[in-house]
Amino acid sequence: MSTVAGVVGAVAGVMQWLTSAGAWAVVAVGLAGLAAACWALGWLWMQRRPVLATLVVLFLVVLSAVTGAATDRIVGRDPAGARTPVAATPSPEDRPTPAVPTVAIPTPTRSATPTGGPTDPTDAPDPSTSASPTSGGVKSPSRTGEGVTLSLSYSLDLDSTAPNWNVQYGYSSGQGVDVHLSRGSPPVRTPGDVVVIDGTPSESACETSVTRQNEILSEQLRTGQSFCVRTTERRWAWLTVKRYEPGKTLTFDVIVW
Repeated sequence: MSTVAGVVGAVAGVMQWLTSAGAWAVVAVGLAGLAAACWALGWLWMQRRPVLATLVVLFLVVLSAVTGAATDRIVGRDPAGARTPVAATPSPEDRPTPAVPTVAIPTPTRSATPTGGPTDPTDAPDPSTSASPTSGGVKSPSRTGEGVTLSLSYSLDLDSTAPNWNVQYGYSSGQGVDVHLSRGSPPVRTPGDVVVIDGTPSESACETSVTRQNEILSEQLRTGQSFCVRTTERRWAWLTVKRYEPGKTLTFDVIVW
């Protein structure tokens, strides 16, 4: 066994020297040695010499290992002979801090109060009782009212600036009466044209309408239905029905231009 160990050690030393000398030299010598050892193993097997055959097998094992290592060294080597550099990951302290854009915040300025104008909201005129100027080519309402209730047999003057719309009992066209709630038919009497209308209230919508009538029928007095009424002073008034109780009251919202 000491002889075998000596032989194996000597072979390993020679193969190690060849590995340091050059991988291709190791592969060449290894292939030649493997071929010779295989031939010798076959010859010894035929001559019935087990001890020598065992030595040859050990020699084959060592020679195969060294030859395989040399081959792996050749196959795994980078053809260009250089390693790919790996970029270093910068530390959080070395990373650049993104610039934050500075946004200028404008300072609001208070406009001066025009000379002669009201400085207190309570000094402003009531838009429901005073005329307003035309805005953008559209005439503004001269008066508005919400939830105006007219009782049976009474009349209203839509041209009036009185808080109660100059309400009076009965109906007389010579006294500026514009809307009268009657017991008979039609239930609502007016002195001028009436337009059954929908949409956004405006004087131009009333003026340009060609579908007109001279009374408001009971079946037309539905909640949400609107009418344009021509007043005795040739104004247009927009009435929207809120509630109608036949033989009792008529409640509506009104806009007068």
